Amino acid sequence: MKNTAAIILAGGNSSRMNYPKAWLMINNTTFLESIINIYSKLGIHSIVVLNSVFTENQWKPNLDSIKEKALIVKNYHPDKGRLYSLVLGLNELSTENAVFIHNVDQPLIELEVITQLYKNFEPNGITLPTVNGKNGHPVLIGAPIINEIKNHYNQYQTLKDVWKFFPKKKVQVSSDNVLININTIEEYKSLPNPSEGGACVANSTRCRDHLSITKMNDKLL
Repeated sequence: MKNTAAIILAGGNSSRMNYPKAWLMINNTTFLESIINIYSKLGIHSIVVLNSVFTENQWKPNLDSIKEKALIVKNYHPDKGRLYSLVLGLNELSTENAVFIHNVDQPLIELEVITQLYKNFEPNGITLPTVNGKNGHPVLIGAPIINEIKNHYNQYQTLKDVWKFFPKKKVQVSSDNVLININTIEEYKSLPNPSEGGACVANSTRCRDHLSITKMNDKLL
């Protein structure tokens, strides 16, 4: 995927989960690394991760692994919102004219979905997946939106406020995973393929223990 990048937004406070969602596990891999691996397999190597909460020493083993595959940019002002985070990520790119925007709480997206979005790319606007009339994520934005966000982000409140001024192409996909995001413990427990032995939380020691969902809840609550 030539001149294409991916920005992964992982800077939320995870207040309902009370734990950085980037380090939750699925299929023995953290949410964040699972998403990065999808784009890497498709030949996208310009990957930027925006975060505000997990660059501390306690996450060093996780971060060392991520840094081999992606650029990590810390947002020191998460209160400024997702658009500001996105600007920080876009400013790290150079020649890319197509950028996927992927939330870290959506680890179930398949390779086929990313490929479909790319094949149906609207270069002058936004390309997004849809299932049964419902729009999902990730989205793929073209150069005009990239430039508009970089130059005028402070004129908008949300990403949707930007997109409404540009062409929008909806791509029908078969997977309803594009509609799933993980915000609560209950949603995490409902994942179809949690880590071996049950879903678990990742840090330097616990991620190797494959904690059960019950144990995870004890840690999070």
